[in-house]
Amino acid sequence: MTIHWSQRLKQASATKGISYAELSRLTGISEDSINKYAQGAVDQPRGTTMDVLAKALGVTKFWLLFGQEDQPKDTTTPTASNILNIPSFSFRAGMGGGGIISDERPQEYWPVPKVYLRHIRLESADLAAIAVEGDSMSPTLESGDQILINQNDKNPARGGIFAIHDSDTLVVKRIEKIPGTDPAMIKLISDNPNHGAYDILADSTQIIGRVVWFARRI
Repeated sequence: MTIHWSQRLKQASATKGISYAELSRLTGISEDSINKYAQGAVDQPRGTTMDVLAKALGVTKFWLLFGQEDQPKDTTTPTASNILNIPSFSFRAGMGGGGIISDERPQEYWPVPKVYLRHIRLESADLAAIAVEGDSMSPTLESGDQILINQNDKNPARGGIFAIHDSDTLVVKRIEKIPGTDPAMIKLISDNPNHGAYDILADSTQIIGRVVWFARRI
């Protein structure tokens, strides 16, 4: 069963000893809104709300959304200074229909040499690994590919492929910012010509991060 993010909001607030009134002061979000979030009345806050809440509570946005743990619990996971342990999740991002987030904890951790991450200019990225399924992003991404998401890069201004959180599902689409729109609009595009593109309000979706790497068997 998927645990609603509101439960983690309450957990983090209690752990930090921060009241909703104090959280409102720290974030600039109204106490009424924070109470609604804590009650589970909002599936997906708009804009940068998740980022602001996560920063104030001292957690990551990915943990607040999906329950990602910040550090590996498995003591057999390599912890050498030249290795970065990247959390890998068992749920899949949909390329067509949305992927269901069935397990919010990392399934395992990928020990990746930091020298390789420097080589591909991702040494400072906040990375998470998932698999994708579906054909809407073919031939760029194929069903079963493993991808890395950089959670530090959520700006669609220069376009690219992003992982997007939509309620309790995760999708992967190419995003283009539509210039001159007020309120701001973005276009979600499938690389497969058999799938269409559509425009949405920028504030109506939660961008998790840019897709920066993929792997597949040949």
